[in-house]
Amino acid sequence: MRVTKPDHPIILVEWIDSASTHGWVSGHEDSNVEVAQTVGFLVFEDKKVVKIVQTVTADGMIDELICIPKFAIVARMKVKWQT
Repeated sequence: MRVTKPDHPIILVEWIDSASTHGWVSGHEDSNVEVAQTVGFLVFEDKKVVKIVQTVTADGMIDELICIPKFAIVARMKVKWQT
């Protein structure tokens, strides 16, 4: 089976994720930001955000959209497509 090259670039973004707690906690030490990595299809980008999705169908439908503010991005790279 031959896999067709996607219409959208595939990227890896390393970004600082926010954190919160729920319920009673012993102090502020119980919550810290984390560095997260997301890989997916880049479907939109402007000066403020990148939007990455997990799945794109042949008719253009998308699934699992994440919108990452650019100020939170630590690093990013384009993933090379190989067949």
